[in-house]
Amino acid sequence: MGDAPRAALRLGRMHGGLLAALLALAACAGGPVPPPGWSGPFDTATVLARATEAAGGAAAQRPGTLHSKSRLVLYPPSGAPIDATLEIYAEEPGRFRREVVTATGRSVIQVEADGKQIELEDGRPTGIDHSRDWPRSRRYRHLLEELAAPGPQPARLVADPGADPNTTIVVERELVPDERWQAWFDAKTLLLARVRCLSREAGRDTVDEDFLSNHERMGERVVPRRQVTWQGGRRVKETLLLELEVGVALDPELFKIVPDAPKNPGAPARN
Repeated sequence: MGDAPRAALRLGRMHGGLLAALLALAACAGGPVPPPGWSGPFDTATVLARATEAAGGAAAQRPGTLHSKSRLVLYPPSGAPIDATLEIYAEEPGRFRREVVTATGRSVIQVEADGKQIELEDGRPTGIDHSRDWPRSRRYRHLLEELAAPGPQPARLVADPGADPNTTIVVERELVPDERWQAWFDAKTLLLARVRCLSREAGRDTVDEDFLSNHERMGERVVPRRQVTWQGGRRVKETLLLELEVGVALDPELFKIVPDAPKNPGAPARN
């Protein structure tokens, strides 16, 4: 081997050693490093833009109307799991309905429309205070948009100790005081694999999170078919998406806020 090749090899080793040292230093300092195979800028804006495109594009994230049906398994603190179906009806910008009907016929319906909300259990209002849950549900439905929106505390890339930086990219933002949201993206596909809400209330820290998998293109959107939800370290439900319709005509009766609303006013209206 001649002197020039040896010198080039030594230089390459020096540069490689320097790069490894810099990456290790960045990791120790808490700064995330690009996963293997990443090209282009590794910053929050680029990650969120690529994640939005991977999910079908910005327009697909906020469809005018939507209807979905899922199989649901609930895990109560005690007792056997509960089988149920979950149907969701949404009409932008602010109408949302969730119906849960168990295999034994029990039902819980939540409706949010025109700035009002109601929850019915077996057709009767529950009166439960969901003032914290309703806004959180809206943030979750539009998470990519919420993370990318301008503001005084923008989203940032973080090196979460529970995430493998070779396979996962984590974006975090405090969307409201004492409520930090994390989106965990698969480093190769940029699809959402995990969503975490880390909150603090009454001096106690709580972690609510969803594990998302089995992504599939349905129309213009790429959505997870399977979702496993944990709250405070306890598994509370599993959801398997069965059907998804976008742009479907919905019956206005679905979003009426009245105490004596029928338990199930019916499926989407068809053109």
